[in-house]
Amino acid sequence: MNVTDAVLGGYKIPAGTVIYVLANAINRLSMYCGDRADELDPDRWDDLLATANPNAFMTFLQGLRGCVGRKFAETEMKILLCCLLSMCKFQRDSDTPDPEVWKMWRLVLRPH
Repeated sequence: MNVTDAVLGGYKIPAGTVIYVLANAINRLSMYCGDRADELDPDRWDDLLATANPNAFMTFLQGLRGCVGRKFAETEMKILLCCLLSMCKFQRDSDTPDPEVWKMWRLVLRPH
């Protein structure tokens, strides 16, 4: 909630307005993910890790109010992914509806 009147992107935001920021939108900013943020491209992180602001990646938030279980959850996800990749074959179903619908459920983690 902003505490004073503000102007953001040309829009006046009165004091007391609750502002929601979608992590999905921030995690796909072209300044961090390039012009092809919607595509799977692990190589995009090669040069980015040295220059990017770690607070720009909002999946688990950062700083004092960040998720206390972040490292545990990341480790669990890596283990699960390794298990799935070793046991399953993945391919895109050509009958899948428009992928734009599924974008709202995506999260992006930067590799370590």
